[in-house]
Amino acid sequence: MSHFSRIKTSIREIDLLKKSLVNLNLVWEEKEQLIEGYQGETHKVNLVIRQENNIDIGFEKTKDNSYQLVADLAFWDQPTSVDAFLDSLHKEYALTTVLEETKKQGFEKISQTTNQQNGEVVLIVEKWNN
Repeated sequence: MSHFSRIKTSIREIDLLKKSLVNLNLVWEEKEQLIEGYQGETHKVNLVIRQENNIDIGFEKTKDNSYQLVADLAFWDQPTSVDAFLDSLHKEYALTTVLEETKKQGFEKISQTTNQQNGEVVLIVEKWNN
């Protein structure tokens, strides 16, 4: 029986995932490799986040072309819980996606503010027409 948990996400673009992780100050490696869990059990992932306890976490591409978090949760060694980690990642991924899409359409970010009470992000972008 596997000790690895596989947690589905709505993340579909690896480049946006990587940018989101950088924005969250997380260091990652993109290469297909094995991560280790309980009693040396391994699981293949596409992107790895190293942990200080040497029991790393990762993301693997699924058959539906999304990325799921793979981790032996007994060895979770992040500053926040798994739920808080995924909440932050999903929020950052959504923001990164919006910023990248608006940039492709010629918009420029003017300001970004975050409501500290509810976490809502207000983004102002503009586009100049010639």
